[in-house]
Amino acid sequence: FFLCTNPEKTTWPVFKNHYQGYCARTLRGEALQLPPSTQIEQRASEPLPPEEQRTQLARLRQETGL
Repeated sequence: FFLCTNPEKTTWPVFKNHYQGYCARTLRGEALQLPPSTQIEQRASEPLPPEEQRTQLARLRQETGL
């Protein structure tokens, strides 16, 4: 998130520092561990009933002025 939301002049020094740290640890023979990945729960989505779709669309049009 940090890399995507800040300019390169801000992110590059931080990235470079972390990268060099990982390189140094690897050269010392340290085994790097990845953090456990978390998965997003995947649920089958169901479309809204037609009347609710119309209500949501009307609300969206009102909010955006369309």
